[in-house]
Amino acid sequence: MKAKAKIAAALAGLCLIIAAGSVQSQAPQANPATPYLQNGDRFFEQGKYREALAEYQKALSMDPKNAYAQFQVQQIQNKTGMAAGEDQYELLPARDYSKVTFELGPVYKDVINNFSIRPPKGWGVDNSDPNFTVKLTEPYSEAYILVKVIPTRNPMLINYEFRDSMETMMKRMLEQVPASALRYCNFERFREDTVLRTEIIFKTGPNKSLIETRYISDINRVLIVSWVCQENLFYTWRPVVESSIATLNLAPR
Repeated sequence: MKAKAKIAAALAGLCLIIAAGSVQSQAPQANPATPYLQNGDRFFEQGKYREALAEYQKALSMDPKNAYAQFQVQQIQNKTGMAAGEDQYELLPARDYSKVTFELGPVYKDVINNFSIRPPKGWGVDNSDPNFTVKLTEPYSEAYILVKVIPTRNPMLINYEFRDSMETMMKRMLEQVPASALRYCNFERFREDTVLRTEIIFKTGPNKSLIETRYISDINRVLIVSWVCQENLFYTWRPVVESSIATLNLAPR
């Protein structure tokens, strides 16, 4: 569902910020908003959106910059089509997955950051989000491919030290996000290079969502390529998303 994918994209953005070194690697402090987030999640799972919204707003009163609470509020408002405090809710229509196409569209080329990728056919291209260099969006917003380019002074080594550092930082961040976990963090081959692949799972209301990310080092930059979807749609989107990511070209002509 569109709103749930937006939450996943927001959390992916937090992971990208961590990778860019924007988050301090200190032990997290107890968050006074956590009980309200937990109450909000419980009401959300029960379909009690007004009650959930009230709890998330309480969380924001304690922690105004809490990204999870902000996007849960946005999810409720997007999901229901109503503003906060209204009594009626309009649910989004069910998706007909028989119409999903697995073809790739034309090449998207970023001439400033010098990379290209072919998004799935019909997906939208958004390069206005400050958290991402480009965001490729499925029309129903049930899946995303996110690319972030981070300049580095020297080549970033994708080695055991990098993996352990990323694993530590992600686990610390996820302690702040209810019902989330780092499910995978290890090396894989991407073309001829060694890259780090991570997989985060987290709960959004009655569903679970996944963020799968590859960290690719290239001379004086790191490319972070994520794709996001609900867990129950993972195998629906995986063939076309993986095919799209495989077209990533770090130095197109």
